[in-house]
This record gives sequence, structure tokens and C-alpha cells, in this order.
Amino acid sequence: MSARSSPIDIDLLILFELARGGPGHGPLLLRRVRKRLGVADIKLHYGTYYPAMDRLERKGFVTWTLQPLPWKWHKSRVPKIYALTENGTQEARRLSAMFHRLILPLEAPA
Repeated sequence: MSARSSPIDIDLLILFELARGGPGHGPLLLRRVRKRLGVADIKLHYGTYYPAMDRLERKGFVTWTLQPLPWKWHKSRVPKIYALTENGTQEARRLSAMFHRLILPLEAPA
């Protein structure tokens, strides 16, 4: 199943992955998110992932810096290192608490 047609919000998943795993360059974050989606057999492609990163940046949840890596990157390119902003961290916490309240009580109260 494609991430585009899945019931999972990719923006939200990326936000949570940045909150859990910390900053990273684009391909590293993509691998981390793909690993999580793999358990649900959902495929995430660059054409879905990078527009989601742009949306999160426009909302003020994600920022990036150019940071040379200690190993040789693709020729002379310097990768963007993505990280959550303070607003992004607060949004991830707020959404996590909301989902915790919504999803965990799977059994009807006695």
C-alpha cells in the first residue's frame, strides 16, 4: 500500500519520528519513517515524504540547517539537517497525549 492512500497521516508520523529519534538529514529520517511504516506494509516514496517535510516547515514545526557531515557526502553537497522547532515539539506532545486518550481505551468501561 502506498503512503498516499494509507489511513496514516504522514506529516504526523514524521513529526513523531523527529520527536522520538531526534534530528537527522533527509535520507536518514526517510529510512527511520520507512522502518516504522514497514510493519504496516506501507511504502513511503520521496514524492510523498519531501512535500510532507515542506508542509511541516511551512507550519513552523520543522526547521533545517546545512551541516557538513564528517564523512564524504554526495560530492560537495552539504545535507539539510531537519529538527523540530519548539512549536513542533509542543505539537508532537499535544497530539501524542490526544492519541493516547483516544486509542488506548480499547475496552468499554465496566
